[in-house]
Amino acid sequence: MPRSSFTSFLIALFTLWLSISQAACLKERRPSKYLIPEGYVGWVRINYLVKGAAPIPIEDGYEVFRFPVSGELNTSLDIDAGWAKDEYYYYSADGKKLVPIVETQMIRGHGVINEGDGKEYEIKRFVEFFVGPDEEYRKSVERMKHGRATIGPIKPIKQ
Repeated sequence: MPRSSFTSFLIALFTLWLSISQAACLKERRPSKYLIPEGYVGWVRINYLVKGAAPIPIEDGYEVFRFPVSGELNTSLDIDAGWAKDEYYYYSADGKKLVPIVETQMIRGHGVINEGDGKEYEIKRFVEFFVGPDEEYRKSVERMKHGRATIGPIKPIKQ
């Protein structure tokens, strides 16, 4: 096999391997809508696999996570891994008005966390993220230093 043909073959093989491995890692999941009380600034948390908690409702093809003013939400469901285009909204006190949150400026630190090894104590799965402007996020991170985020609004929310 001539050198240029062999090189082309290797490039094609590498491209095929790359596309297969990416497809395996990037599983699509149902998108989520995160509904956060209007005026909320602080960390929120979703606790998964909570016995006795309600499942998350599905509306118009979205899992709908409606946070109370405490910033903490429990569900009996497990985390659905994968990628999706999620949406973030503030909801008004009367629950009717949805205001889009500019994701790149207001949502930070979104990630899945697992605690426990399943042997000596129960595995806890949760997602935490910060809602609010960059300045407040930086202050919150500075206060944390070590350990997890303090869940809840930084300032009381007007009801």
